[in-house]
Amino acid sequence: MAPKRSDAAEVPFRHSLRGKLVLAFLLLDLTTLIVMSVAVALDATDAITFQARQRLEDTVRATSRAIGEDLRNKWGQLRAISQNTLIINGLIDTLGREAYLRPFVDKLSLPGRGVSDPYIAVLDYKGRLITANRPGRAPSAASSWLPAVLDGQAQSAVFRDAHGVSALRLAFPIVYQQQVEGVLVSEFPLAFLDELLPADPHIAAGIIDQRGRVLYGQLPDEVAQVATGVEHLDVPQFVEQGGRLHSVLEIEHPDAQDGLHWHLALSLPDEVVSAPVMVLVRRMLLVGAIGALAVTALVFWRARRMVRPITDLQRTMQSIIDQRDLSKSVALDSDDEVSELGGTFNRLMGELRARDEALRDEVRERRRTEAELRASNEKLQSTLEKLRTAQAQLVQSEKMASLGQLAAGVAHEINNPVGFVKSNIGSLRDYTGSLLGLIDRYQHALDAAPGAGRDALAAFREQIDFDFLRTDVVNLLDESQQGLARIAKIVADLKDFSHIDRSDLEEVDVNVLLDKVINVAWNELKYKADIVRDYAELPMLPCYPGRLGQVLLNLLVNAAQAMRERGVIRLATRVQDDQLVVTVADDGCGIAPEHLGRIFDPFFTTKPVGAGTGLGLHIAYTIVRSHRGNIDVASVPGEGSCFTLRLPLAGPDAPVAAAAEPVAAG
Repeated sequence: MAPKRSDAAEVPFRHSLRGKLVLAFLLLDLTTLIVMSVAVALDATDAITFQARQRLEDTVRATSRAIGEDLRNKWGQLRAISQNTLIINGLIDTLGREAYLRPFVDKLSLPGRGVSDPYIAVLDYKGRLITANRPGRAPSAASSWLPAVLDGQAQSAVFRDAHGVSALRLAFPIVYQQQVEGVLVSEFPLAFLDELLPADPHIAAGIIDQRGRVLYGQLPDEVAQVATGVEHLDVPQFVEQGGRLHSVLEIEHPDAQDGLHWHLALSLPDEVVSAPVMVLVRRMLLVGAIGALAVTALVFWRARRMVRPITDLQRTMQSIIDQRDLSKSVALDSDDEVSELGGTFNRLMGELRARDEALRDEVRERRRTEAELRASNEKLQSTLEKLRTAQAQLVQSEKMASLGQLAAGVAHEINNPVGFVKSNIGSLRDYTGSLLGLIDRYQHALDAAPGAGRDALAAFREQIDFDFLRTDVVNLLDESQQGLARIAKIVADLKDFSHIDRSDLEEVDVNVLLDKVINVAWNELKYKADIVRDYAELPMLPCYPGRLGQVLLNLLVNAAQAMRERGVIRLATRVQDDQLVVTVADDGCGIAPEHLGRIFDPFFTTKPVGAGTGLGLHIAYTIVRSHRGNIDVASVPGEGSCFTLRLPLAGPDAPVAAAAEPVAAG
C-alpha cells in the first residue's frame, strides 16, 4: 500500500487525474473550435448583408406608407374644412364674422399622429387675418405662397418658424360660387413625424425633398443627393456611407403637391448589421460544446481505470447514508488526487463522528431544559389563573362594598313609603269598619219604621263623618299606590345595579342610566349636594350597563363624599368626535396635585382606614378601558374636581385606536 500523502503535498500535474483528462479534452476541443470558426466565418458574410438590407427595406416601405397616409388624412381634413358651409357663410357675412368664425375655428383639430394643437387661421380674400385658434405669427398678406392660394390653388410648404423649428404649412382657398372668398391656413411642427418614424434606437431617419434638401433629421449629403431630381423613386435605393447602410424611398404625396414631394431615408449602423455575426459565433460555440461532448466520451474511455477509486468512494458514501454508520472509511490504494480525496473523506468522517456525539449530548440537554421550561410554564399559568381569580374577587368585593354602603340608604328610602302605606292601610281598616257599620244600620233601617230609622241613620252618618271618609279613603289608596310605585322603582334600579356581572352587550340610553344610578344612590346624595343635570340628546350606546353603572355610581359617591358642606354635583352628556362624553363635576375639596397621578392605582386611597378600599377609581378605570374608552380628571384643591368619560359610539367591540392612559390635570 502506497504511503498516504500529507495535507500540504501536491500531486504533479502529469500524474494527476485532472491533468490526464484536461490535456486530452483540450486537444480535441481546440481542433474542433478552429475548424468550426473558419467554416462559420466563410459562410456568414453574404447571409448577414442580405438580412440587414431586407430588414431596412421592409422598415422603409412600412414607414413611407404610414407617413403618406397621415399626410393624406391631414390634407383631406383641411380641404373638407375649407369647403364647410359654416366657414363659407362666416366669410360672406362681413358683419361680425370674426365673432362668428372664432368658436368654429377653436374647435378644429387635425387627424393622425403628433398634432394635438395645430395653428389654424382664416384669411379674407385680400390675405388679411380674420381669426385664428390661438395667438401666433399671422401670415403676411405679402407672403409668396398667398397669391397662388387666392388664385384657387392649394399650397403646401416646409419652413422654419421664429424658433428655428421646422414646420409644415397647408393652405386651402375657400371658394363660394367659383370665387375665392378667403384662405384656410394650418401650420404645425414636423415633430409629428417622430410618432411615425421607427422606434428602433439603432435606426436613424430623415426626410428629404426632391431638391435634395434635408427637411427633418440629420443625413449625409451623399444620401440626400439620391433624391435630387428624381421624379419617382418607388424602389428603395441603398447607399453605404460613413459606416452606415442607408435606404431611400419616395413618400406618396396627396394631390401631386410639390411641397409634399418627400423622400424617406433610413440608416442602420454597421455595428447592428454585424450583430448577426455574434449569433453565429454563439452557434459556433454550441457546436464546439457538442465537440467537447465527443472529447468527453473519449476521455471517459481513456480514464475508466482512473475513475474507479472515485466510484469506490461514492459507494462508501452511499452505504454510510443508507446504514447511517459513520464508522465506515475508504481504502486508499493510489498516490493521486483520488487518494488525497479518500484521505480527506476519512478525516471528515472522523470529525463528523465527534460532532455527532456532541450533537446527541446537546439534544439530550435541550430536551431536559425543555422539560424544565414546560414545568415552569405550567406553574406560571397556574399563577396567572390565581391572579385572575383574585382580581375577580377584588371586583366583587368592591361591588359588595358599594352595595353595603348603599344598603342603609336604600332601606331608609324604602322604609318611608312602607311606613305611610302601613299607616294608610290601618286607617283604611278603621274606615272600612265604620262603613260596614253604616251599611248594617241602613239594613236595620229598612226593617224599622221609616221615620225613626232615618233619624238614627242620619245621626250615625254624622258621628262617623261619612263625607270625610268617602273622600279620604280614595286619597289613602292613591298615596299607597304612589308609595308602592316608589318602592318598586327603587328595587328595580337597585336590581339593575346589582347585575354588574352581566356579560351581554346591550344598547343603553346613558341619560336614563345616570338617572337610575342617582335614584339608587339618592340617600347618599340628597343630604350632601344638589344634582344639576345638563343632558344632551344621545344615541343608544352599546355597552355593559351594569359595569358602566358601577363607574357612574363610584364617581357620584366620591363626589358626594368630597363635600365638606352642601354643594352642587353637575352631570353633563354630549356627543363629540364619534364619542359619547359624560362629565361628573363637583365643588368639593378637590384632589391634591401629588395624588392626581395615583388616584387610579389599585388600593390607593386618601380616606381614613376602614372608610374605603382604594379600588373604586381603579375599577372604574378598568371598566372604561374594557369599553375602549378613557377617563380624565381635572382638579383644583379647594374648588372641586371634574371627571370626564369618553366612550366610542361604536361600542367596545369596534376596531378603534387604543385608549389613552388617564390624564390628570391640576
